[in-house]
Amino acid sequence: MANELARNTQIISTKMLLWALLIVLSAGAAVGILMAGLKGQVFIIGGIVLIINLYVMSRWPVYGLLLYLFIFMYRPGEVYPALSAIRLELIVGVTTLILTVIHRKMHEGVLRLPADRVTVSLLAFWVVIYLTTLTSFNPMETIYAGEDFAKTLVFYYLIVALIDTRPKLNAFILLYVLLIGKVCWDAFTGYQSGAFIHTMGIDRMAGATSMGGDPNTLATTIAVSVPFVVATAFVFKQFYWRIPLYGLAGGMLMVLGITGSRGGFLAAIGVLIGGFAFSRNKAITAVVIIMLALVFWVTLPDQYRTRYLTLTDVEDLNETSTGRWEIWKVGIQMFINRPLLGIGIGAFPTAHGIGAFGGGKWIQPHNMLVQLAAESGILGLTVWLGFFFRYMLRNIKKLRRIGLRDPSKRWAYTYATSFAVSIIALLVAGLFGHNLFRFNWYVIAGLSVAMLTIVERENKGEQGSQDSGELLDKQTPAVESTTR
Repeated sequence: MANELARNTQIISTKMLLWALLIVLSAGAAVGILMAGLKGQVFIIGGIVLIINLYVMSRWPVYGLLLYLFIFMYRPGEVYPALSAIRLELIVGVTTLILTVIHRKMHEGVLRLPADRVTVSLLAFWVVIYLTTLTSFNPMETIYAGEDFAKTLVFYYLIVALIDTRPKLNAFILLYVLLIGKVCWDAFTGYQSGAFIHTMGIDRMAGATSMGGDPNTLATTIAVSVPFVVATAFVFKQFYWRIPLYGLAGGMLMVLGITGSRGGFLAAIGVLIGGFAFSRNKAITAVVIIMLALVFWVTLPDQYRTRYLTLTDVEDLNETSTGRWEIWKVGIQMFINRPLLGIGIGAFPTAHGIGAFGGGKWIQPHNMLVQLAAESGILGLTVWLGFFFRYMLRNIKKLRRIGLRDPSKRWAYTYATSFAVSIIALLVAGLFGHNLFRFNWYVIAGLSVAMLTIVERENKGEQGSQDSGELLDKQTPAVESTTR
């Protein structure tokens, strides 16, 4: 009675709130379209498409996550500059977040934030970022870094909150894989048409948009994504998926070579070694790896082979890498002098540039551990490595164990193994690059949490079916005796 009275006296229903939100966002998008200078038919078509998407997002928030992933990786504002004023990524991200919160409130009655250890560790690291402003050499840059990490946390939360079934998981990973293929294809066609960067005496393939980025960023993105492509080929067993996906993985490794990125090259080697180490059929895996390596090296133009051969010369490696040894020594001095909170997240170039601890160049740390230690001190090291990284690895190990024990959960084993191999690539790339805030870390973490939720739900469903079967078995004799 009380519930019925509450429903009758409710001033604004959830449905009304959703429609109001849809209208407000559509109006905001229309203003953005006008600001972008789109008129006439383009304005009308764009408005209709946007309203339809907003409506679908209001019904199925996971669609918003997939749309956000598409915008994040395709970067339509860069491909079509007229769209940049609309801020599609911001509109879709904020809308999906609000709709997710509303839907969880509707279905669960109360709004609960994920309380798993990985999520709590990430929130703690976000707090650490802002704490480092107290000792930062560039407080504004540290604040900006905190804002950027907040966007990453939103992406992470949407993954954890919305991917709660296996079809949603497969859809997210497949879309990611296809978009990575598009990033590689655009970079390669750009390289073929002369849109490359000439540095270090070679022509280096770079991304067509900021998603691909500079040659080093693009190479790392490719190396880290190859395990996802291979895992998707294993999970999607149909030949019309497997053959193209295997081809995509091989092609990605081939084009990685023309980025001229030695860090990316080593990350790719880490992927091959990790793939072999985790493989259940090492003989076949070894043959495939050897064949790939031979084809890669034979087809690689001379300028790139010469570049990668310098990896064996330590002195040349240091000189052609803007003096990494000296940069790392300065980073260690920063940590020693400010051990608790470091010199501030994002403030390494400033501290190094003014020569406060030596150096004198406005340059990045070029090493993830040096970046973490120098910029966030012992507190940052403890939270990121001691908690977040450790708990993420624990999730991945648990998923692999579950997949090995239960054949029906083999998909969990496959995806978790790809996460482990991607982490190897990230760690190797982190030896030569400052990839602490690279989105891959946090997408993998979010997917590991979401997959454990999916496994738990599937197990509950199987247990429920088993209990129902046992109940029917117990009732059957009673029915038979009554019939007699």
